[in-house]
Amino acid sequence: MKSPILIVDDDSSILDALHEYFKTDYEVYTASGGREGVSTFNKTLPVAVILDLRMPDMGGMEVLEEIKSADPNVPVIMLTAYGEIEDAVKAIQYGSEHFLTKPVDLQTLNSMLEKSINTARLHKNYQY
Repeated sequence: MKSPILIVDDDSSILDALHEYFKTDYEVYTASGGREGVSTFNKTLPVAVILDLRMPDMGGMEVLEEIKSADPNVPVIMLTAYGEIEDAVKAIQYGSEHFLTKPVDLQTLNSMLEKSINTARLHKNYQY
């Protein structure tokens, strides 16, 4: 059984490309906006989330806060076309595992995703 992941991005070409790339190894859920992303997260309970920073209906930081309040241990990787240092710092402070700029190298993203999921699983297994 494949582990579920969620990809949230308002750019359909990015959603499609990431879905295609990850579908072999994961059960991939997608959402084309922040509100849909939060709703899909709550329905699917993915093991990790790949999240766009800037979306028109609900920003990535807001989505990150909602996700982390529902499950503080789920790894979230933020993506943005705007690689501003202050956004990266804020995302990490809010609980994002990584902050990558677009266009993203898919092998790098995959490696970060795998490491984040494995680390989260280890923490979950060793909680008292």
